[in-house]
Amino acid sequence: MSQEKESRTLARRKIDSQLLYEIDRRHDGTANSIQQTDVKIDRRGRALVDISATVTDKLLASIESIGGQALSSSERYNTIRANVPLEKLEALACLNNVRFIQPAAQPVTN
Repeated sequence: MSQEKESRTLARRKIDSQLLYEIDRRHDGTANSIQQTDVKIDRRGRALVDISATVTDKLLASIESIGGQALSSSERYNTIRANVPLEKLEALACLNNVRFIQPAAQPVTN
């Protein structure tokens, strides 16, 4: 597994493994396989993600231009929560001010 991680492109290194697995499953046509991820995908094929980045109007516009929707953002905490098409996550990760993309953190209850 570590060899696989080391062979990833710079953009793919900025994307959480669960998201990469989901992208690859859907690309390879194995989306109905038994193994599932906790990645939340809407009916339009967009993943709910948390993006660590330097938040700018240009980045928010980039998310919209690739078919995504920024739900919330914080310049102070360098975070964006957004719905982003799975197939566009790598393009988003290529942007210099994006540091990491992961599935959106979900609340935990007892």
